[in-house]
Amino acid sequence: MDINQSTTQGNIDAIEDILYQGRIGDPTENPGVKDISDCVVLVHGDLATCDRIESAQASRAIEETPWRRFQFVLVIFGLFHLKMACVDALWRIFIEKKASHSDPNGVMEHVGILRPKETGKIASKPGFRRMHEVIQHDGTALRLDCWRVESKKQDSTHTTLELWAASKPSWNQIVARSIILAKEYVACRDFGQRRRKPSNERDEVFENSLLKNQYFLLYEEVTYAMNAGDIGRVEHCFLPWISLFLASGKNKYATHMATFLVDLHTTIPEPLRQWRQGLSLLNIICSRIIRMNWLCNPTGKPGKFRGVDWLVERNNLYTKSWHGGSFSNRSVPRILKESPLIEIYRKMHVNIEQNFRLDNCTIQHAPPNMERTLRALGNHIHEHKPHVFKPRRKATYIIEDKLRQGIAQVMLNLDLDMESCADDEEAEVDPEDLLD
Repeated sequence: MDINQSTTQGNIDAIEDILYQGRIGDPTENPGVKDISDCVVLVHGDLATCDRIESAQASRAIEETPWRRFQFVLVIFGLFHLKMACVDALWRIFIEKKASHSDPNGVMEHVGILRPKETGKIASKPGFRRMHEVIQHDGTALRLDCWRVESKKQDSTHTTLELWAASKPSWNQIVARSIILAKEYVACRDFGQRRRKPSNERDEVFENSLLKNQYFLLYEEVTYAMNAGDIGRVEHCFLPWISLFLASGKNKYATHMATFLVDLHTTIPEPLRQWRQGLSLLNIICSRIIRMNWLCNPTGKPGKFRGVDWLVERNNLYTKSWHGGSFSNRSVPRILKESPLIEIYRKMHVNIEQNFRLDNCTIQHAPPNMERTLRALGNHIHEHKPHVFKPRRKATYIIEDKLRQGIAQVMLNLDLDMESCADDEEAEVDPEDLLD
């Protein structure tokens, strides 16, 4: 398709062209096609795609037929782009403000140890993959320090994690200690009361660490739930992230997520609400269809679930970048001509590699050995003791409780108009973001 999809009309043309290729449409206008007037077509896309399709549906609401109204299109925001939005929200909270860079316990200080050559990029425009790894590695080091501090608190002889591991704790002991860590070293319900205490009873460095652990764990939960294909757990993570998006200025994503949750659970045609005490069978079926098609697993391996929009972006990478030609050979007619052959190209490469027993030909590299880097970061964290409570200790920079601020905005019913936040733009997808 030679269609510009950056406009509303372009998105309409793209959907109509795809359905036309599948011989799907309105038989009254195009005889011989399959009628889908009573069906639903799931369309996955980023935030901009959702806006354009919903705009098209609103402008076509007065049309006579379901086909012309685009009534069959059900827009689902992509979870891969949602994950990118989560990373951007954490960047705004911990790194965007320059005042946070001078904090010895801040994320930017830890970036200087994790990625000393990329501090400038991360402070300005890090991109998804780079910031994703920073969150995971920094969170790992912080949580290891929490385990070390709590182990020493339980037994003074366990000054390091190695000594505690040498004691061979049982699985029940590990689980019991992890529950203590979740209660003592993560910001929870009483965090607001902690910050309202007199200054001589507060430790601002410790409070910052509690918030940091909480937000990093929220991101880890979304990541692991998506990779495992646990869509119910992914949906359960929406509520805290809606609050974080509101407080960090990402109103569009917060509005889309909240609206989609309402549609997923309540919005159905009124005549169809007669089943099991008002619970619609159609609602249950549609909700299950949406949830079961929100993620996909191209490899079929455990822990390899990805958002459908990730797969679409990866196909675009193969079509436009890897097999799109270069210089004078890079043209729209060439891309359109070779696009059906891309899967054949890939199978040919795999066949040649297997027949000639070629090794190390994959683009997927082994994960880097982070032991020395994490040990250096752990020593830095141990030196500043952010997880040891010390009354009256002051922090160079105080991290705002964005989760509580977002909840307050929801409770106060503040204006969530998607046009109220001009800087909430869709992040660009980098080829490195799509490497599995």
